[in-house]
Amino acid sequence: MPGIEFEAPQTNILFVDLVGPMRERAAELSAHLKQQGILANGSTRLRLVTHLDISQDDVDHAIAVFRGFFSR
Repeated sequence: MPGIEFEAPQTNILFVDLVGPMRERAAELSAHLKQQGILANGSTRLRLVTHLDISQDDVDHAIAVFRGFFSR
């Protein structure tokens, strides 16, 4: 996805780095994620954590929310 980089997670924690012009939209992205029910810690390096109660549908929703944001 343009604007982000990440490494394959080794645990239930995923770090997402905003790159290029997306770094300037970090606050906007954090607010957008929160409005969509996705909690992420950080600014230009986001930390996302899954738990046992997170389903595949929840993960798919998070991916769709990220894609929607980056397509604007």
